Amino acid sequence: MKFRNHISIRRSSTAFPARSGAACVEFAIILPLLLVLLLGTIEFGSALRMSHQLSAAVHEGGRFMVRHQAIKTTLTNQAVADEVTEALKPLDARKLDLKVEIRNAQDQLISDCGSAAHRGQLLTLQASTVCQSAVMSSRNFLSGKRLTARIVVRMPDSY
Repeated sequence: MKFRNHISIRRSSTAFPARSGAACVEFAIILPLLLVLLLGTIEFGSALRMSHQLSAAVHEGGRFMVRHQAIKTTLTNQAVADEVTEALKPLDARKLDLKVEIRNAQDQLISDCGSAAHRGQLLTLQASTVCQSAVMSSRNFLSGKRLTARIVVRMPDSY
């Protein structure tokens, strides 16, 4: 019972008939679509993150307005804008084109949100910024679009 060299593995050229060329062509066709999907997902996720952080910063600015009005401290629009900017530190707010507005119930811009004339009124704090691209490409879907967040707060009517 000698089994020496009786088993031979023969590689046939007919086992995989010319499939490697077809696979390369299929990959070349699918690759751009996969890249567009991947980069679009990254871009959308970045914009969603920025939108969430802008919303949280506006919420923090609204809390700041109500808290400082309630404890009789001097409240200016610039102080509220600084608070919103401070809350946006993870996004590096210096690079953002951030615009903060405070409006009354009649949708008119107000210059001093801390004045006694605004006690008990509804004020709208709105911040907007230009969406920045996470993907280094010249043609981004969301690049240049403005993201806006707003919150309506009722100012304390008595101290």
